[in-house]
Amino acid sequence: MKQAIVAVEDRRFWEHQGVDYRGILRAVWADVRHQAVVEGGSTITQQFVKNAYIRNEKTIARKVREAALAWQLEQRWSKDRILTAYLNTIYFGNGAYGILQAARTYFHGKSAAELTLPEAAQQCKKIVVLSVARLLGQAIRNIHEETSVSSLFV
Repeated sequence: MKQAIVAVEDRRFWEHQGVDYRGILRAVWADVRHQAVVEGGSTITQQFVKNAYIRNEKTIARKVREAALAWQLEQRWSKDRILTAYLNTIYFGNGAYGILQAARTYFHGKSAAELTLPEAAQQCKKIVVLSVARLLGQAIRNIHEETSVSSLFV
C-alpha cells in the first residue's frame, strides 16, 4: 500500500525534505496555463501536516506554515513514520479516515495488512478520484467567481 500511495501522491517522497520545489513549480505552471487551480504541489508530508495540524485555511500563509512544519517534521521523523501517519489520517470516502477504517469499510472487515495488491490499488484509486474531484470543484468555483465578477462589468 505504501509504495502505491507514494507512486500516486508524491513520486519524489523518498528524495525531498518535506517540500518538493519541482512539484510546486510544476503545479504553479499548470495552474497559470489553465488560469485555474488544476494541480496540487503538496508532498505527502505537507498533506499530513495539513490534515493533522492546520486544516483547510485557504491562504498563502497556511501554505508557508505547512511547508515549514513539513520540513521540521522530516528532520524529526523517519519517512516510514510520516507515510504511516499519513495513511492513518487521509480520507478514503464513505466516512473512512485512514487505511485501517477504509479496509474495514470497503473489504468486509479486513485489516489493512490483509489487503491484496488489487485491493490496495483500489484504495489508491479512491485517493486519486477524491483529489481530482476536489480540484475540479475548485476549478468550477473559480469559473463561477470569474463569471459573477465579470457580469458586474457588463
